[in-house]
Amino acid sequence: KKTQEALSCHGLDVKTCETKGRFVVAKNKFRTGAVVHPWKEPYAAAVRNTNITLECSLCFKPLNKPMVCSRCKYTRYCSKECQKADWVSGHKILCPNIQQILPNKPTESLVLMAKIILRLYSEKTDGVTADKDSFEDIQFLQSHKSNTSEADLEMYASMSAMAVHLVGKNICESLELSLATLVDLFCKFKSNNYNIIDPMMNTVGIGLFPVLSLINHSCNPNCVPIFDGKRVRIVCIRPIEPEEEITISYTEIGVTTELRRKELKDHFFFHLQL
Repeated sequence: KKTQEALSCHGLDVKTCETKGRFVVAKNKFRTGAVVHPWKEPYAAAVRNTNITLECSLCFKPLNKPMVCSRCKYTRYCSKECQKADWVSGHKILCPNIQQILPNKPTESLVLMAKIILRLYSEKTDGVTADKDSFEDIQFLQSHKSNTSEADLEMYASMSAMAVHLVGKNICESLELSLATLVDLFCKFKSNNYNIIDPMMNTVGIGLFPVLSLINHSCNPNCVPIFDGKRVRIVCIRPIEPEEEITISYTEIGVTTELRRKELKDHFFFHLQL
């Protein structure tokens, strides 16, 4: 109900069917170039560890004169404001534990998991802001765990243990988060994360947008995601009629059908229908 209310104010609706599960449709007409969903902040996001010196760890904007965390000397920021905001939102907890694992860089998936745990911890202690996504939205996402290989599940179990170390065992215990729950979350990451793209079309990080994750793939999409830092909005690229499904492409449209089919099967667990 909350998801439907969140989308309804933008002229969208959520429907369900056996083959697709939940998906998003238009309630109104949208013309080419119209904003289908306005700027949306992720529930949590993490800069790629290969880009940690290039993008702000909070807003994902390019770094001109980076401000480096004086403690871990790993995270970097575009301004004092971003540095202070990230410290308050969770880096003060992660910082000493990041120091312990350096010079090994934590993967973006591991940092994303840690930030999700800390966001949940904040929800439990401070409450949920009405206009923001909640952990409950993530729980409704498909994990496709039954389709995940044993090798991946073992890797996710190891990463879950590392995530507990990164945020602190006491926080995970207070939230009653088991390793099995964290493995399930890692499974959800694989098929629900958005790659965050810069203006040059380079992937600079990953983010979890629970509501927007309901938008399905099409090789002939009617919308595209547009990023500004880590924020995203959905823009219409051709006219959309009421009751028409909202779709984006999960893959590069220019690649071959064989490559698209493989990526969709490996990451999203469905077969490309031609």
